Amino acid sequence: MKTRQIFTWVAILAVLVPSMTFAQNSEARFGTDSATCVINLSLYREFAKQKNYKDAYKPWKWVYHNCPRAMQSIYLDGLRIMDSRLQHEKNVEKRNHTIDTILMIYDGRIKYFPVNTSTGKSQEGYLLGRKGMDAFLYRQDKPEEAFNILKSAVEIDGKETPIDVMQFYFNSVVAMVQKGSVDKSAIVDVYDQLSEMLENSINAETDSTVLNELYFARNNVENLFEPFATCEDLVSIYRPKFDASPNDLSLLKKITKIFSKKTLKKSTPIKVTKGMSPKEAVSIMGNPKSVSNNSNNETVYFYEGSELFFKNGLLDFWREDAKASLQDCTNDELFYLATENLHKLEPSANSAYLMAIKNMKEENYPQAIDYLKEALSLYDTKDKKARAHYLLGSIYLNQRNYSAAKAAALKVLELKPNDGSALILIGDAYAVGAASCGDNELTKKAAYWASVDKYIQAKRVDPSVLEIAEKRISSYSQYYPTTETIFFHGLKEGDSYRVECWINETTTIRAAK
Repeated sequence: MKTRQIFTWVAILAVLVPSMTFAQNSEARFGTDSATCVINLSLYREFAKQKNYKDAYKPWKWVYHNCPRAMQSIYLDGLRIMDSRLQHEKNVEKRNHTIDTILMIYDGRIKYFPVNTSTGKSQEGYLLGRKGMDAFLYRQDKPEEAFNILKSAVEIDGKETPIDVMQFYFNSVVAMVQKGSVDKSAIVDVYDQLSEMLENSINAETDSTVLNELYFARNNVENLFEPFATCEDLVSIYRPKFDASPNDLSLLKKITKIFSKKTLKKSTPIKVTKGMSPKEAVSIMGNPKSVSNNSNNETVYFYEGSELFFKNGLLDFWREDAKASLQDCTNDELFYLATENLHKLEPSANSAYLMAIKNMKEENYPQAIDYLKEALSLYDTKDKKARAHYLLGSIYLNQRNYSAAKAAALKVLELKPNDGSALILIGDAYAVGAASCGDNELTKKAAYWASVDKYIQAKRVDPSVLEIAEKRISSYSQYYPTTETIFFHGLKEGDSYRVECWINETTTIRAAK
């Protein structure tokens, strides 16, 4: 529509408006001068439709100041108009004024349109999130302003907080620390808050697109957190707080959680299994760096130091070329002290498990076993129960209680049938305890056959243990009986053989090479 046509139309409207607006109780919506409000409203909207934001500005400004309740689109259009002015403005003072107006537009919308008309729900948290993001982008030298706005948005929306708002929230606290306006503990606090929110959202989400966005956000937060999260940093932040309040329950939970998370992130082996869907595999590995298809029509997910190869929509095989450096913050005395105090004040499955780790590292194995049994009686999820059974089996193996180690590993496999680590544990128990199940040169070595069987099974069902399984196979197959020994006992290679004692496995006779 041409400018002349716009003004002609507005002139006609000016004659009709008084009767129209009076009937609609216009003062509440269109202000004290409803006729002028409707005219300016129509005028600026026509200019805005043509993306003529320069001419739209003055009538929009009049509407914004004189009839702010007219309609919600005033605020949506206002952001577009002011953004256009900001892009073309070079004067620093005028730019700052324009940014003030942009942030003020969000406040106006919150004041006059606090409820989303399409959903009937409050939109205050959402609008604060948008305002905080703009504040961070437009005023990068003042991250404190953005942080405070975004903090309010997260507190209001909680688990409903948009993913991009979470990321900007973390970016703003990092910027504050880099600027020196707050210490590193602020980053740890926000990381603790957001990592839990993201983890809960990932566990609850079913849409693959949203899930990938959540993984991407989680990885971004982890990567930003990493430089500020050495064990030394965590100790320097939390030791003074612990010394001042050693029985502060919320503080103890935070210390044990952050220290454990730092350790688990670095040291827990990645376990992906052939036949998994991309969603299942990504839920373990995190968001891939990139995705591509090779000439065999296989999808390849590239990670940092790892690759997942999918064929026909399922995981075909996995390769890891590099290992993340390990950093175990649970070795620090502060973790031990906090864990002990937490378990005294509020015993739980998790605190019992942490106490077991503490006692393991102190080589107090009987006490560690008791704590693990306590944790197992309290845990209510398969993964956590499996983790505790595996640790229990590892302790039994260390104590040369081979049958108990096997029993614990079998409990893991009941919960997670394709857990390669549990099969490795059984194989290790057979190999280390081989001599206890025989009284001659053949029977004392027969358990190595059963041991290698477990390693072969482990690498077949769980690619994450491929490397360790192959090393065990190479090592322990050297201890097979010789061809002469097998012949001497009236046996031959390739036949079945029953390993008795506590092992009770049927295996295949093989000779050492």
